[in-house]
Parts: sequence; C-alpha cells; structure tokens
Amino acid sequence: MEHFANSGSKLNTAVVLAGGKSSRLPFDKQTLDIKGNLMPVFIANHLSFEFDRVIIVSNKPELYRGNCPYEVISDTCIGLGPKAGILTGLEHSTDEFVYFTGCDMPFVNLPFIRYMKKLILNAKKDLSVVISVKDGYYEPFNAFYSKNLIPVLLAQLNSNNNKITNCYFDNSIIKINERTQSEFDPHSLMFINLNTPKDLETFQSKQMLL
Repeated sequence: MEHFANSGSKLNTAVVLAGGKSSRLPFDKQTLDIKGNLMPVFIANHLSFEFDRVIIVSNKPELYRGNCPYEVISDTCIGLGPKAGILTGLEHSTDEFVYFTGCDMPFVNLPFIRYMKKLILNAKKDLSVVISVKDGYYEPFNAFYSKNLIPVLLAQLNSNNNKITNCYFDNSIIKINERTQSEFDPHSLMFINLNTPKDLETFQSKQMLL
C-alpha cells in the first residue's frame, strides 16, 4: 500500500455522500429541506467554512441544478453502497486526506473536524483512516480517509466486498474514543443520522441547536 508523509498533508477537501436508498423513509432524504436548502447543501454550506473544496456525491445530480454552488458527482461504482462513495470522493480529490460525512448527518461539528486534522498532521505513523468508535462500533462518517486506500477499495469492491470496516487496518488507523467525542459534542449531536421516521422526530426536536 502506498503511504503519504503526514507532515505535508493537505486537508482542504470534504465530501458529502448523498447516495443512500432511504429505504426506511417515505421520501429521498437528500431532498429534505433545512433552512431553505437541500440537506446535503445545508451540510456543505457549513463545511465550506473549514474546507476550500466541498463535493456532493449523488446519483441524482438533477436535484442540485440551479440551487447548489458545489460540485456534484456520481459514484464511480453505482449501487455498491457507501464504500463506493468513499472511493469516488478519494478519486476526485487532489488532497492526501479527505473528510467524509453523510447527507443525513446535519449536525456539523467544525471544532471536532479541526481536532481530527491535528491528529493527522501530528501522527507518528502512516495513516489510512481517522475515525470515531461509539458503543463499540466504528462511525464510518464524520471521519477522514486517505487516498492510499484507493487500490484497496477498488480491489474489495471488485470482489463484492462492500463492507466499509474491511478497509480499516489497525496499524494505520486512529480511533477516537467516546470521552474525546463528548468533549467536542456534549449534546451527542454529530453522529445523529436520519434513517427512520423516529430519527426525523429526534432531529426536529433538536433543530434549534443547528
């Protein structure tokens, strides 16, 4: 696997993945309106304060015509889930590390993102992923991935290996524990994702915190 030197890493690209099927909601969640914007655009607006380049990955680019100032691209491998979205974002970035979030995660936490950037820049080992662990499980988004994963992701997807966690290798990963997460996110908002009607109810009760 190719490695990059962490000291000179560029960290100027963020990707919002909007390719989910929304199978547990009665509508396509990327069409949810938040303060006059499609939810992916609302998220991108916040990320633009921290990143020079924000990309939205969506296989419905027509949704964004006329009301989106960001690049909208389609998956390289359509229909293969979020792992394919990560591959697409990495392929379209010139930065060594890319920030990824889901279009259904509206509570953007810029201080936490800056903390992850510092972890990358100060790392003493070659990295592929900086990621949080919550309740014993990896949180695959609100995380950074390295372009050195491109050949790994391609090989795994070509082998029908679509599980994201199979591209996490203990010797090249930084895991952020819940105690550290809570220091940046005392209300436990940044990993809220909108997958079900109940999730939407939770979101609506917390919208004032946006």
